[in-house]
Amino acid sequence: MGCVFRIDKIEENQQEKLWYVHLTLNEEVNQRLSAVIDYLKKEVDNESTLMILGRFLGDMGDLYRSERYFRLLLNKLPSNHPDFGTVLNNLGIIAHKQKQYEEAIYFFRRALEILPDDHGDQACAYTNLGASYQAIREDDQALAAYEKALAVNLFPSDKGIVYNNMGSIYSRRRQFDKSIKYHLLSLDLKSPNDPELVATYSNLAVTYADIKYPETSLYYCQKAIHAIKILPTDNIRIGMVHFTLGYIKAAMEQHSEAIKHFSDALEADRQMTPSFIVTQAIIKTLHEQGRSHVELGQNTLAIDCFKEILSLVSNNDNCQSEIALAYHSLGEIYETERKFRRALESYHTALNIWMFALKHNLNVDRHIIAQLLNDIAEVHDKKKRYVFALWYYAQAIKFAEGNNTLVQEYRSSFQAVAERAENIVRKILNVHVIELE
Repeated sequence: MGCVFRIDKIEENQQEKLWYVHLTLNEEVNQRLSAVIDYLKKEVDNESTLMILGRFLGDMGDLYRSERYFRLLLNKLPSNHPDFGTVLNNLGIIAHKQKQYEEAIYFFRRALEILPDDHGDQACAYTNLGASYQAIREDDQALAAYEKALAVNLFPSDKGIVYNNMGSIYSRRRQFDKSIKYHLLSLDLKSPNDPELVATYSNLAVTYADIKYPETSLYYCQKAIHAIKILPTDNIRIGMVHFTLGYIKAAMEQHSEAIKHFSDALEADRQMTPSFIVTQAIIKTLHEQGRSHVELGQNTLAIDCFKEILSLVSNNDNCQSEIALAYHSLGEIYETERKFRRALESYHTALNIWMFALKHNLNVDRHIIAQLLNDIAEVHDKKKRYVFALWYYAQAIKFAEGNNTLVQEYRSSFQAVAERAENIVRKILNVHVIELE
């Protein structure tokens, strides 16, 4: 192991019924090859055949068979076997990739109960636990797990992943200073050939776009573009870079340019081998592309984007949030077109999904529900159904608790509707008074 050959030509010998492959030894030693060799040595040494096979299948995206082999190991090994915790950790990774986050958390926690303090997979399990909590928006739990991972002896590249994930959490919380801090810490730990550079550069580009620093945002986006040159043409990070460019252009209100980049991202992702991760990337891009179409008044094209999202996830119970967001966006379009019945149908479909999630104690961003309730109230207000409007504004205020800006906005709308309703009641009373006189 460790030799690299160039394939010069392949010839078929029909008489001997053999294929001849002409190879030339490439003696060039490069950093990427060394990294691959080190990785293989680290992964293969002291592992059972089933463990290696399970990991390999997981890395190839064959999650069904990967899970099958790890479950075989789980049933085969005694609970005190040194690999038992590692098997649990790998089952958690598979569950996470399948978006079964509660199950993933269960496996990671079991692994951490078993793994000794000096075991190399302990830090990995903490990192994975944090990622699963992050996926269900349990950000405090995620940060706590990441802090524990950092306290263990992590490889620099793994520390870089943890810092990047922490930066993403703070970005979602709109704590942009902390987000930038952790993304930069992540960069410091990455080698020039690390494929995860693309993700960190893209995250920095998006964060600077959110705080209206377009030049800095474009700088990091250009760094991401340069970083993808070391990646194979079928790497999902290529679509990510095009998405980031589109996101930046949209933030700069250059929506025509944004749509072009979103289209490039979709083209790149659709050439990938279908997988859950690829589908998620396509959904994210379609959502942003739809929003840019809305900004340009291209409602028909926007509707096509959101309906395509629904077609991608309609039969997937793990994508209910994506379905709700798509229906919410459709409702907003129908509302601007004054198609109020269709708007309310879309809004209520989204609301039912969110309320079902809350009922079953799933983690939901209550401020998203608050905005949805506000939009429903606006439709009733436009239709002069003031009693309904007041009820939905009151619910929006309730769900917006913790966000003073939203609470003030919704209270102002509530008071305006209440005044309109009061004026109508006064007019009605005045008419009856005149008739009685």
